[in-house]
Amino acid sequence: MRKQRMWLFIFCALCLLMCGCSQGTAETMQAPPEEVTLDWSEESLKAADSLDRAIIQKIEETKQQITFYNSIVEKSYTLTYDNATRIKSRHNEELVVGQLQVGDVVEVTFIKDEKRAINIWLDQSVTITEAVTDFKINRTARTFEMDGVEYAIDSAAPVLSDGDVFALMDIHEVDTLRVAAQDRTIKSITITNGHGYVRLVNADAFVDGWVEFGQSIIRKVEKDMLLLIPAGSYEMLISNEGNVGTKPVTVTANEETQVDVSDLVKEEADGDKIGGIVFTIVPSDATLKIDGKQVDYSGVINLSY
Repeated sequence: MRKQRMWLFIFCALCLLMCGCSQGTAETMQAPPEEVTLDWSEESLKAADSLDRAIIQKIEETKQQITFYNSIVEKSYTLTYDNATRIKSRHNEELVVGQLQVGDVVEVTFIKDEKRAINIWLDQSVTITEAVTDFKINRTARTFEMDGVEYAIDSAAPVLSDGDVFALMDIHEVDTLRVAAQDRTIKSITITNGHGYVRLVNADAFVDGWVEFGQSIIRKVEKDMLLLIPAGSYEMLISNEGNVGTKPVTVTANEETQVDVSDLVKEEADGDKIGGIVFTIVPSDATLKIDGKQVDYSGVINLSY
């Protein structure tokens, strides 16, 4: 019985091989890696004439376009997609375009002349690590460390951000990353939240004081200061001796934002010195009294001394 099954298996395999040869494929078609289950049905073979292993660089759902990056030749190309485009996950599940992300490593079949994607499969041998903030990069040795594990960075691994390809030197320690790795080799790094720049204008009165963005970014103020800050919205706090104040600041990735702080400089009246105090009190409904009078501590409180 076992021999019969074995001969049946060999016979079926030979039939499939002969059928595959008789169908013929385009010159650009190549065999897929074993870890990805591709659709080699007759309909798919007739539709697609090209196969590529690439990295998703940009997704434009309004235009129904996806830009792919081929790390071997270091070139980008854009394909359209439609409802007939088949997308599968690493576990062979059907997906929609909205579930794909920049930095994903995929196998894509397409019609070269039409620039139209037929199939997109996520490479199941690649592991994705989201929201990476604690990392170390050795740009000379091309190594990347996260969670106490060191990875080699593939010589052609792209650094992706906002649809463009950058270099390792463009990654800063304040950035948030999405990392795609195969075994112990990084295949792509995506900057999911990058950094921008804040320039303090008319800040002479605050030199040698302190400026804060959130709870984790505190810097000593220097003359003609340009700060590197993670993209986002902040209530900036700046202080030096009697001068103190807050300002809302929005930092955009790869852009410079100028913040004029001249209006936060306090003038001394009648020879008195004015000091600003910022209170952080828990619980938030607690009452604060100064000299027996209840005060609102939601902002800066200016007191003479």
